[in-house]
Amino acid sequence: MQKGLIHLYKYNNIELKECEVLKDLTKTGKERPWREKKLKTIELAESYFRLGDKKYYRIRDCGSFLEYKRHIETGEKKLNGANFCKVRLCPMCSWRRSLKIYGQASQVMEKALEEKSYRFLFLTLTCKNVYGEDLSNQINNLFYAFNKMSKRKIFKQTIKGWFRALEVTHNLDKTSNNYDTYRIDPLILDKNSRILSFS
Repeated sequence: MQKGLIHLYKYNNIELKECEVLKDLTKTGKERPWREKKLKTIELAESYFRLGDKKYYRIRDCGSFLEYKRHIETGEKKLNGANFCKVRLCPMCSWRRSLKIYGQASQVMEKALEEKSYRFLFLTLTCKNVYGEDLSNQINNLFYAFNKMSKRKIFKQTIKGWFRALEVTHNLDKTSNNYDTYRIDPLILDKNSRILSFS
């Protein structure tokens, strides 16, 4: 593979005619929202700057340098290196992390289907919103409840394994009746054909 460097600078003296604009497409041909994520990352960096946090520098430069490898025969380019900040709240890094986890979970699901006749059950557990200072306790309660459920006999007999993820969402509209949600989405491999009932 032949390496090719692409630099993204806020201010540069390279003429646009000399630059190759790359598009990152999904397998279905849809363009991935790099620009949208980068703009949100810059907004976050400005917030860190106002707070005087040193993470500002890392977040501001997140994804500003991308190194690609080009396949000699096909001409296909693949991301080889980059300077991502890896800050948990960074929109760019969060998006890339979610793509990575999705890819890994998909591989596990495909492998599970190859080996045995499993089915998948998607379970979403939600609860009403709480104040910020109570969030940690609420999350602990959710994990405790899920662990307690997973120790039940019917669960152990029926479920082969699961993938658990936590999602915290926040509703910015104060007049809305919608709740903030805290979700645990276990991806459960169901080895029997019967319906589960934990009541």
